[in-house]
Amino acid sequence: MAFLVAVPVALPATVAPVASASAANAADWNAGNIIDDAVFFDGTAMGSSEIQAFLERQVKQCRSGFTCLKDYRQTTDDRPADKYCNGYTGAPNERASTIIDKVARSCGISQKALLVLLEKEQRLVSSTWPEEGQYLAATGQGCPDTAPCDSSTAGFFYQVYYGARQFEIYRMNPTWWGYQAGRWNNILYHPYNNCGTQRVYIENAATAALYIYTPYVPNAAALRNLYGEGDGCSAYGNRNFWRIFTDWFGSTRVQPTVPRYGVDPSIVAIDGTGQVLSYPFKNATWGDRVRTAGGIASTDRVLAVGDFDGDQRRDMIVVDRDMKVWLRPLEERSGDLARKRIDVDWSDATFITAASDADGDGIPDVYTTTKAGLLLFWKGTGYGTFAASRVVGSGWTGFTAVVGGADVTGDGKQDLLGRDASGDLWLYRGDGTGGWQNGRTHLGGGWGSMTSITMPGDFTGDGVADLLAVDRNGLLWSFAGDNSGRFSRSSSPVGSGWSVMQTVTAEGASPGWRKAFPGGVGDLTGDGRADVAAVTKKGVLTVYPGNGGGGWQGPIESNAKWGSATLVPLGDFTGDGRPDLGRVTSDGQFELWKGRGDGTFAGPAVIGSGWNGFGLITGGIDFDGDRRVDVVARDAAGDLWLYRGDGMGGWLTGQGVKVGVGWQVIDSLSAAGDIDGDGVSDLLGRRTDGSLWLFGVDGRGNWGSIRVIGEGWNVFGTVFGAGDFDGAAGPDVFGTDTKGDLYLYRGDGRGGWLGRSLAGIGWNVMGQIR
Repeated sequence: MAFLVAVPVALPATVAPVASASAANAADWNAGNIIDDAVFFDGTAMGSSEIQAFLERQVKQCRSGFTCLKDYRQTTDDRPADKYCNGYTGAPNERASTIIDKVARSCGISQKALLVLLEKEQRLVSSTWPEEGQYLAATGQGCPDTAPCDSSTAGFFYQVYYGARQFEIYRMNPTWWGYQAGRWNNILYHPYNNCGTQRVYIENAATAALYIYTPYVPNAAALRNLYGEGDGCSAYGNRNFWRIFTDWFGSTRVQPTVPRYGVDPSIVAIDGTGQVLSYPFKNATWGDRVRTAGGIASTDRVLAVGDFDGDQRRDMIVVDRDMKVWLRPLEERSGDLARKRIDVDWSDATFITAASDADGDGIPDVYTTTKAGLLLFWKGTGYGTFAASRVVGSGWTGFTAVVGGADVTGDGKQDLLGRDASGDLWLYRGDGTGGWQNGRTHLGGGWGSMTSITMPGDFTGDGVADLLAVDRNGLLWSFAGDNSGRFSRSSSPVGSGWSVMQTVTAEGASPGWRKAFPGGVGDLTGDGRADVAAVTKKGVLTVYPGNGGGGWQGPIESNAKWGSATLVPLGDFTGDGRPDLGRVTSDGQFELWKGRGDGTFAGPAVIGSGWNGFGLITGGIDFDGDRRVDVVARDAAGDLWLYRGDGMGGWLTGQGVKVGVGWQVIDSLSAAGDIDGDGVSDLLGRRTDGSLWLFGVDGRGNWGSIRVIGEGWNVFGTVFGAGDFDGAAGPDVFGTDTKGDLYLYRGDGRGGWLGRSLAGIGWNVMGQIR
């Protein structure tokens, strides 16, 4: 039975250390979160048999004349149910392990936490010679540091029951007490000695309850000697609770399936040394951070944009101090190519933010604001470049932050946030085309204290997009979304120490898409439709814009002095989002003519010599799968050579690599786009016997499927791939006969044909058509 007498006892948990042979690490101590709520308030953490086995492992043999906890029994009485505990049905001669388990389940306190409480207060779990006083004040309930224990709660059963119940009182009435979760608290180091206080942000109810129960925080001396004594200002109760729990049961943190980098989404942060760090998360829980890259300068602006170029890897767009824009993998790997320059002018940009896929084509985009307050939408092409910018807003001069990257309203369209100079946050609802729905929504004030705001997607695990923000103290806060554009701030931070990060951003969407390069000369006029380029027999270069349905718009005379030089389609060889052309002169110079996106070209820039030894040359094919278009050329011996482009208007090595022999039987060669629908662009070649061949590549520098897709094509003088000229099922092919009639063969996207149609007459005036 319980003894109802007042017994003065020493309180070793507060002012004297408890020894242990295990090795918790003081570096893991967090004064603001001693133990997670989900761990502390888990009344099903152990069963009575598990508790009994645990007690027997702690003490193999009790000293003669003493009763150790593993052998302790007590007759218990009934306790009435109330809002804190579900009551207790007493029984004769109950084991201590049974009492602990029944109390834990009644009051919703972890059996593990109660075992630790018994140890840190009276060493009852490990003692081989416990005395009566230790059982009378087993959990320290009702035993203040400066007065005798309360006799109404004396005895092992009452100590366990009312100790557990007391923690529920703390949890359910948080404002009754001086120490509260979700705010800063000044906590004493020691009950005496005028030792001062530590300012602690208490993150959760369990930690607040422990500080109310034992109102002292360990000082640095106590933490330096984790298993021993500190100095005259050291108190040990909460240190010992955390240390014993860790030694016995592992982490005091919830241990769900640990989020993994590369599997779960991550926050990307760049620290002051330029290291790129990814923090995986799931259900508001962090996994182990991973260093993915380095070499970021303190003056760089960095956007993690997802897979920007379609190589199945996430990317970063890095804007350096000179406002040059570079594309880098988010995760460095051995064998990576040098970073790639994106030829885009952001010199006037005030804010630059990832937009996710703002126009619904599956490819990441970007927004920038200009000094004049224009909001520009930069559409990603899928090849690591941007299309020409489009103005989608004005009046953006008053903002101190612009953040995109997620759909926070639940309509499937990516949204944008803007913070004004007053610290008010505004929501702009995307329209799914890169622009905006009418109006904006005020989300609240006080956001001026945040040094960083990001849209991570679903941080909390409820299927709704959330926000994360870093405040001036380096605390990371979660703002749970409700799918209507409203957010509620977490009661406690989800991280600390983030002030050392120069950038905090989401990582962008998961890789998984791949956009094949288009084939032909591409869209030379910037209207999103495939075009044709031709040189007349008089040497005039003309662009024939397609109308997207298999017909034509008005021609554009691009260069009246092209002459007889070879016309080479290059695709976007310079990385500015606009297709370029090559010109090989009779003396073998390879000239680059940079597309302006309006059917005209700037140049020339000489990028090679000795090319007059090649009879067939074509570009616009990414043979090696690095998402930078290459050039292939056949020499007089019939060997096929690959010249790898660097994506910036030059070559990776400048040396050709032989990728085929016997190509002297091919008399027409062009980049065709993805004719067979396998996601990788193909080469189209006609043999001298009139058979038309598909030469597939595997996107890794090897040949893929090679097969005949047509016969009798020797009736045409010129045969060339044109990309998806009719805007239908897949890439198409043109052929001109001896009369000058131009025929369009409409591809079905599977390596076959939907039919042919006459696309023009009089093309026999052309010396070259591509």
